[in-house]
Amino acid sequence: MMNNLLLLALLFWPAEPGTLDELLQDVPATSQTAIDPGTRVSVTNSLGSVTITGGDFHEVRVSARSDSALDALPVEVVRSSPGVVSISPSSRAGGSVDIDIRLPKSALLGKVEVANGDVRISGVEGDTRVVAGSGDVNVSKCGRLTVDAASGSVVVDGASGSVFVESSSGDLALRNVSGEVVFRAGSGDVIVQNAGGAVEGTAANGTVRIVDAAGAVTVSSISGDVAIEGATGRIQADTASGNVRVVRPGGDVEARTASGDVSMSGSIRPGGRFRLKSMSGNATVQLCGAVPGFTATLSSFSGDIQTDFELLVDRPNLVTRRLVGRYGDGNAQIEIEAFSGSAQLLACPVTGR
Repeated sequence: MMNNLLLLALLFWPAEPGTLDELLQDVPATSQTAIDPGTRVSVTNSLGSVTITGGDFHEVRVSARSDSALDALPVEVVRSSPGVVSISPSSRAGGSVDIDIRLPKSALLGKVEVANGDVRISGVEGDTRVVAGSGDVNVSKCGRLTVDAASGSVVVDGASGSVFVESSSGDLALRNVSGEVVFRAGSGDVIVQNAGGAVEGTAANGTVRIVDAAGAVTVSSISGDVAIEGATGRIQADTASGNVRVVRPGGDVEARTASGDVSMSGSIRPGGRFRLKSMSGNATVQLCGAVPGFTATLSSFSGDIQTDFELLVDRPNLVTRRLVGRYGDGNAQIEIEAFSGSAQLLACPVTGR
């Protein structure tokens, strides 16, 4: 009797705000497939988003939501060959299909390809490769990672291997990477924070900021500011249009801008080489802490030449507006060049208690 009443209630329930079919579609269909260790799982979805979560599982669990009426799971889980499982929308699926996958954290991911939707991956220890069309990519707690994104932001937080990201349009935020970081950005801002290796990248249109890199940093932007704050290795930074700022360098520095200011502040190591150049703007070096001996070359075509240090001037040249002087043993090399702007060699202010 109770079952009959429930059936009648479902049949005659008001159609708004959704039909019975729409309410039923809100419950995701689910499938489980046992896999052996080392099985590679690849995912393709041209109809919606993909979420992949690694955990203490012994099988692949797939659920999906579709906005079309389907009696069966709107995705296909196929063993295309021994040790390979492929997941993609069913040929019967219509409209959008969002896929949620849970798998062993030690599982190997093949290519995860999404044409129009977001990609979210977390807790997968093996290598991961993502190809995204239009949508955001968010990856956390992964191994080595490769991302090829056309349009959308890319966020990475936690990778035990190296990270390579290529993006045509969208911001990049790459944090807590144990290995090296390589990026190729089209239109969008880039931040790399806490990299355990070298950082190398280019940006066509957007700001680039590198914070705490345990290695060399080589970055450039065509149009946008570049800032490097803490790097243990050599720094090479340049932009065609924008400012370049280097803080707390750990190795040699070469920083250039065609249109904008260029500056460096922090301590320098004995024997280091530090070269700053601006075609249209100021070029400034600010030395902090115990300053070792250095030889400084300051030049400006149409701006001031200023220094806070008492230099032993070897070759003053007022005609070319170039000053070469030595401080202490003259071991480190500092070159500051500003074509249209001031060349400045400053000391950090001494703060009292």
